[in-house]
Amino acid sequence: MNKPVRLLLIIAVAVAAGLSLIASSAPDGLERVLVDAGVGERAVALLPSPAPDYQIPGLGDGALATALAGVLGTLLTLCVAWGIGRLLTTRRANGQS
Repeated sequence: MNKPVRLLLIIAVAVAAGLSLIASSAPDGLERVLVDAGVGERAVALLPSPAPDYQIPGLGDGALATALAGVLGTLLTLCVAWGIGRLLTTRRANGQS
């Protein structure tokens, strides 16, 4: 990994850790719409959340659990985006579209 990429990764992780600590705990977006419609509590998830309510299970309800959830979410998103990019560039290199 070259130096600029490493620096951007460090910045992304630091921002994720910092901003997750000041994020609002109020429901937002789709979650708010579900609560307002009265189906929020009855909604069934297809898969269990690895970090329910943006907290890492087993670490308690503190700042560390929240910051770690932000960092892990950022890294997971980065890995998925990298994997999709890698898949697309491999196909293009092989002449597929």
